[in-house]
Amino acid sequence: MDELGYTRTILQTDGENPIIALAKALVKDRSRDAKDILTQISIRQSPTGSHAPNGLAEAAVKNVEGLVRTMTAELCEIFKCSINATHPILGWIIRHAAYCHNRFAVKASGRTASEELKMVRLTSPMLQLGDSVMARQSGVPDNRLTSSGTSGLWLGRSLETNEHIIGTAIGIVKARTVKQKPAENRWNKFEFDSMVYPRGRSMS
Repeated sequence: MDELGYTRTILQTDGENPIIALAKALVKDRSRDAKDILTQISIRQSPTGSHAPNGLAEAAVKNVEGLVRTMTAELCEIFKCSINATHPILGWIIRHAAYCHNRFAVKASGRTASEELKMVRLTSPMLQLGDSVMARQSGVPDNRLTSSGTSGLWLGRSLETNEHIIGTAIGIVKARTVKQKPAENRWNKFEFDSMVYPRGRSMS
Protein backbone atom coordinates (compact mmCIF):
# COMPACT_ATOMS: atom_id res chain seq x y z
CA MET A 1 0.00 0.00 0.00
CA ASP A 2 2.83 2.40 0.80
CA GLU A 3 4.46 1.71 -2.57
CA LEU A 4 1.27 2.53 -4.50
CA GLY A 5 1.28 6.09 -3.24
CA TYR A 6 -2.51 6.53 -3.11
CA THR A 7 -4.04 8.41 -0.18
CA ARG A 8 -7.62 7.25 -0.79
CA THR A 9 -8.21 3.64 -1.80
CA ILE A 10 -11.11 1.30 -2.59
CA LEU A 11 -10.40 -2.39 -1.94
CA GLN A 12 -12.55 -4.66 -4.11
CA THR A 13 -12.97 -8.22 -2.85
CA ASP A 14 -14.53 -11.32 -4.42
CA GLY A 15 -16.80 -12.02 -1.44
CA GLU A 16 -14.80 -14.87 0.12
CA ASN A 17 -14.77 -14.63 3.91
CA PRO A 18 -10.95 -14.83 4.36
CA ILE A 19 -10.43 -12.02 1.81
CA ILE A 20 -13.13 -9.87 3.40
CA ALA A 21 -11.54 -10.40 6.82
CA LEU A 22 -8.13 -9.42 5.43
CA ALA A 23 -9.57 -6.29 3.80
CA LYS A 24 -11.28 -5.24 7.04
CA ALA A 25 -8.08 -5.77 9.00
CA LEU A 26 -6.18 -3.66 6.48
CA VAL A 27 -8.77 -0.88 6.67
CA LYS A 28 -8.52 -0.86 10.45
CA ASP A 29 -4.72 -0.82 10.43
CA ARG A 30 -4.32 1.84 7.72
CA SER A 31 -7.06 4.12 9.07
CA ARG A 32 -5.90 4.03 12.67
CA ASP A 33 -3.66 7.07 12.35
CA ALA A 34 -5.56 8.81 9.56
CA LYS A 35 -5.89 12.60 9.91
CA ASP A 36 -8.67 13.18 7.39
CA ILE A 37 -11.09 11.43 5.05
CA LEU A 38 -8.60 11.48 2.14
CA THR A 39 -6.45 8.89 3.85
CA GLN A 40 -9.31 6.45 4.44
CA ILE A 41 -9.78 3.05 2.78
CA SER A 42 -13.18 1.64 1.82
CA ILE A 43 -14.26 -1.85 0.74
CA ARG A 44 -16.34 -2.83 -2.28
CA GLN A 45 -17.51 -6.37 -2.96
CA SER A 46 -17.98 -7.78 -6.47
CA PRO A 47 -21.01 -10.01 -7.25
CA THR A 48 -20.65 -13.66 -6.22
CA GLY A 49 -19.26 -15.80 -9.04
CA SER A 50 -18.52 -12.79 -11.25
CA HIS A 51 -14.98 -12.60 -12.65
CA ALA A 52 -15.36 -9.58 -14.94
CA PRO A 53 -15.01 -6.89 -12.21
CA ASN A 54 -11.77 -8.53 -11.04
CA GLY A 55 -10.43 -9.29 -14.52
CA LEU A 56 -7.28 -7.17 -14.41
CA ALA A 57 -6.44 -8.23 -10.88
CA GLU A 58 -6.95 -11.92 -11.66
CA ALA A 59 -4.74 -11.65 -14.75
CA ALA A 60 -2.00 -10.06 -12.64
CA VAL A 61 -2.32 -12.79 -10.02
CA LYS A 62 -1.96 -15.49 -12.69
CA ASN A 63 1.15 -13.78 -14.04
CA VAL A 64 2.72 -13.56 -10.59
CA GLU A 65 1.80 -17.19 -9.88
CA GLY A 66 3.55 -18.22 -13.10
CA LEU A 67 6.67 -16.29 -12.10
CA VAL A 68 6.63 -17.91 -8.65
CA ARG A 69 6.44 -21.39 -10.18
CA THR A 70 9.26 -20.61 -12.61
CA MET A 71 11.57 -19.11 -9.96
CA THR A 72 10.85 -21.98 -7.57
CA ALA A 73 11.57 -24.61 -10.21
CA GLU A 74 14.83 -22.85 -11.14
CA LEU A 75 16.07 -22.82 -7.54
CA CYS A 76 15.05 -26.46 -7.01
CA GLU A 77 17.03 -27.44 -10.10
CA ILE A 78 20.06 -25.29 -9.22
CA PHE A 79 20.34 -26.36 -5.58
CA LYS A 80 18.96 -29.87 -6.03
CA CYS A 81 16.41 -29.33 -3.30
CA SER A 82 12.69 -29.28 -2.65
CA ILE A 83 10.88 -26.01 -1.89
CA ASN A 84 7.42 -26.49 -0.41
CA ALA A 85 4.83 -24.10 1.02
CA THR A 86 6.62 -23.95 4.38
CA HIS A 87 10.11 -23.27 3.05
CA PRO A 88 11.35 -19.91 4.38
CA ILE A 89 12.59 -18.70 0.99
CA LEU A 90 9.13 -18.98 -0.57
CA GLY A 91 8.07 -15.60 0.83
CA TRP A 92 11.05 -13.97 -0.87
CA ILE A 93 10.24 -15.73 -4.15
CA ILE A 94 6.66 -14.39 -4.05
CA ARG A 95 7.90 -10.92 -3.13
CA HIS A 96 10.40 -10.86 -6.00
CA ALA A 97 7.84 -12.21 -8.48
CA ALA A 98 5.45 -9.36 -7.62
CA TYR A 99 8.33 -6.88 -7.81
CA CYS A 100 9.24 -8.10 -11.31
CA HIS A 101 5.62 -8.07 -12.49
CA ASN A 102 5.10 -4.46 -11.42
CA ARG A 103 8.32 -3.29 -13.07
CA PHE A 104 8.63 -5.38 -16.21
CA ALA A 105 5.15 -6.45 -17.34
CA VAL A 106 4.19 -3.95 -20.05
CA LYS A 107 0.54 -2.82 -20.09
CA ALA A 108 -1.59 -1.75 -23.03
CA SER A 109 -0.38 1.82 -22.46
CA GLY A 110 3.15 0.71 -23.33
CA ARG A 111 4.31 1.34 -19.76
CA THR A 112 4.72 -0.88 -16.72
CA ALA A 113 2.69 -0.40 -13.53
CA SER A 114 5.72 1.14 -11.84
CA GLU A 115 6.29 3.58 -14.73
CA GLU A 116 2.65 4.71 -14.66
CA LEU A 117 2.87 5.37 -10.93
CA LYS A 118 6.27 7.05 -10.76
CA MET A 119 6.76 8.08 -14.43
CA VAL A 120 10.33 6.74 -14.22
CA ARG A 121 11.72 3.70 -16.02
CA LEU A 122 13.61 1.20 -13.85
CA THR A 123 17.26 1.15 -14.89
CA SER A 124 18.81 -0.46 -11.81
CA PRO A 125 20.66 -3.70 -12.60
CA MET A 126 18.98 -6.93 -11.52
CA LEU A 127 20.39 -10.33 -10.63
CA GLN A 128 18.78 -13.76 -10.47
CA LEU A 129 17.19 -14.66 -7.17
CA GLY A 130 19.65 -16.82 -5.26
CA ASP A 131 22.81 -15.51 -6.93
CA SER A 132 25.80 -15.65 -4.57
CA VAL A 133 27.31 -12.17 -4.27
CA MET A 134 29.78 -10.07 -2.33
CA ALA A 135 27.95 -7.06 -0.94
CA ARG A 136 29.09 -3.76 0.51
CA GLN A 137 26.71 -3.52 3.43
CA SER A 138 24.82 -0.25 3.88
CA GLY A 139 25.58 1.71 7.06
CA VAL A 140 28.93 0.00 7.67
CA PRO A 141 31.93 2.39 7.50
CA ASP A 142 34.64 1.50 4.99
CA ASN A 143 37.74 -0.01 6.56
CA ARG A 144 40.79 -0.24 4.35
CA LEU A 145 42.49 -2.68 6.73
CA THR A 146 39.72 -5.30 6.59
CA SER A 147 37.29 -6.55 4.00
CA SER A 148 33.98 -4.70 4.12
CA GLY A 149 32.29 -7.24 1.87
CA THR A 150 29.54 -9.59 3.03
CA SER A 151 28.91 -12.88 1.24
CA GLY A 152 25.31 -13.91 0.75
CA LEU A 153 22.47 -14.65 -1.65
CA TRP A 154 20.72 -11.95 -3.66
CA LEU A 155 17.01 -11.77 -2.74
CA GLY A 156 15.89 -8.65 -4.60
CA ARG A 157 15.78 -4.89 -4.14
CA SER A 158 14.30 -2.77 -1.38
CA LEU A 159 11.00 -1.09 -2.22
CA GLU A 160 11.91 1.91 -0.09
CA THR A 161 15.56 2.59 -0.93
CA ASN A 162 16.25 0.40 -3.99
CA GLU A 163 19.19 -1.16 -2.13
CA HIS A 164 20.10 -4.79 -2.75
CA ILE A 165 18.66 -7.26 -0.22
CA ILE A 166 21.10 -10.00 0.73
CA GLY A 167 20.36 -13.14 2.71
CA THR A 168 23.14 -14.35 5.01
CA ALA A 169 23.61 -16.93 7.75
CA ILE A 170 23.04 -14.20 10.36
CA GLY A 171 20.01 -12.61 8.75
CA ILE A 172 19.05 -10.08 6.07
CA VAL A 173 21.29 -7.14 5.18
CA LYS A 174 20.96 -4.31 2.68
CA ALA A 175 23.76 -3.21 0.40
CA ARG A 176 24.51 -0.23 -1.82
CA THR A 177 26.53 -2.29 -4.28
CA VAL A 178 27.07 -5.97 -4.95
CA LYS A 179 29.49 -7.98 -7.05
CA GLN A 180 28.62 -11.29 -8.64
CA LYS A 181 30.96 -14.17 -7.94
CA PRO A 182 32.68 -16.09 -10.77
CA ALA A 183 30.50 -18.59 -12.65
CA GLU A 184 31.95 -21.57 -10.77
CA ASN A 185 30.95 -19.96 -7.44
CA ARG A 186 27.68 -18.38 -8.56
CA TRP A 187 25.41 -20.92 -6.85
CA ASN A 188 26.40 -21.74 -3.27
CA LYS A 189 24.41 -24.63 -1.77
CA PHE A 190 25.98 -24.13 1.65
CA GLU A 191 24.87 -20.48 1.76
CA PHE A 192 21.42 -21.47 0.54
CA ASP A 193 21.00 -24.07 3.29
CA SER A 194 22.38 -21.82 6.04
CA MET A 195 20.39 -18.70 5.21
CA VAL A 196 18.20 -17.08 7.83
CA TYR A 197 15.09 -15.68 6.12
CA PRO A 198 13.19 -13.43 8.54
CA ARG A 199 9.86 -12.33 7.18
CA GLY A 200 7.61 -9.33 7.78
CA ARG A 201 8.78 -5.72 7.78
CA SER A 202 12.35 -6.80 7.00
CA MET A 203 11.15 -7.57 3.48
CA SER A 204 10.80 -3.91 2.55
